[in-house]
Amino acid sequence: MTVALISHMGDDAMVARAAWVSTQRDEREATPEVVEKLIRFLLSNRPTHASPFAHPHLTVLVECPIFVSREWMRHRVWQFSEVSSRYSDMSGEAYLPPISDFRTQVGRPGDYRMQQMEPSAADDAQEWMRGAYEQSADSYRELLARGLALEVARNVLPLGTMTRFYGTVNLRNAMAFCVLRNHPAALLEIRRDAEAFEALLHTLWPVTMRVWTEEGRPNL
Repeated sequence: MTVALISHMGDDAMVARAAWVSTQRDEREATPEVVEKLIRFLLSNRPTHASPFAHPHLTVLVECPIFVSREWMRHRVWQFSEVSSRYSDMSGEAYLPPISDFRTQVGRPGDYRMQQMEPSAADDAQEWMRGAYEQSADSYRELLARGLALEVARNVLPLGTMTRFYGTVNLRNAMAFCVLRNHPAALLEIRRDAEAFEALLHTLWPVTMRVWTEEGRPNL
């Protein structure tokens, strides 16, 4: 699973200028000290002054299993473009979790925790999953060989099938994504993607992200 930066627009100073324009002072000198002071003010007076964070944008390319992509795509403020299983052969590898990721659910829905499986049980579970992947892949390829359309043959593919998509979002909604997905209660696999994504944000907008972290990672 990977999260790669494709492009971005704007920097920390863009956030400041988007705020300053309200008083027609957006052409003032944006020194690092002044920019940080204003960003701290904006984040400490949320959500009233959150709109300036919506101006910077970034686009990432994500490679992950389908079940993880659906977690990303619940964030409807993003723009997504994904590989189409109607037009593309999806017989590549499926995601086989490492032994350490095999876990059991303890408790009831809405009030449960995850517990790592015993090594022997995890080994068995991984082999069952591997076998299921191989069987579905064989069935998929055979159906295609028999002339079945891609959009029908894909019905036998598992949620662990790998996919790729481009995702574009503004900085404000990117931070909101991190609040929800880079969180101990989030699905383990999406949390790993969110950690990588958040690291990109720190590289692109170091002042905003540092102050945001210091302010307790608020949801804007």
